Amino acid sequence: MKKELLVLVLCLSAFYSQAQLPYIATPTLIPQNPTNASSVKIVTKVTTPNLGVIVNIATHTVTGQQIKISSCYGQGMMPATQTFIDTLVIGLLPPGNYQITQSAFLSSTNQHCTPIDSNVVSLSINVTNTLVTGTDATPAAGFKALALWPNPCVSTLLIDDTSGEAEVVVLSVSGALVKRTRLNNKALDVRDLKDGFYFLKVLEKDRVHAGKFIKSGTGQ
Repeated sequence: MKKELLVLVLCLSAFYSQAQLPYIATPTLIPQNPTNASSVKIVTKVTTPNLGVIVNIATHTVTGQQIKISSCYGQGMMPATQTFIDTLVIGLLPPGNYQITQSAFLSSTNQHCTPIDSNVVSLSINVTNTLVTGTDATPAAGFKALALWPNPCVSTLLIDDTSGEAEVVVLSVSGALVKRTRLNNKALDVRDLKDGFYFLKVLEKDRVHAGKFIKSGTGQ
């Protein structure tokens, strides 16, 4: 039995040594069909030869509609593979099509990343809009309506039925992201917003609250 396991390990090592390294599995998107109300997560899975070690942990950047993921791994001494699974929290994304590019590098040293081989995978995702456009739009079904006041408002919007640590997102009537921050004692500073109609979403643990308000220079 031990001999068979050794043969299997050596075969796997030989496979990965001949393939472009490290081996990257297709990233998993959570949720599979995200909307602009979803907190998007990406689960990555990278396999290295010789019981590899992490040199640079997996990180990501979001630039426009490009999401780039990068990581680097060193090689160990044992003739066996090592798999690393990471969950990256991307957060809320405006509606649209996004390109995810994941790069993984194999380093000749374990102290800093000196690439000797690399691999890249890409996939496209679509973030849909959960809101109806127009000034009479209402939050999509499934959201809990928020009590917002004063409405219209000039400088500070008070938000009921949330904790003071929740994340808040402000969207235009077309669904474009215009502001993203954390609540400060259930209050949102809207002085930086132009006068107009806005949708508001509050992410609190596993719940999403929604509402709408008007920013107006003549409000209270």
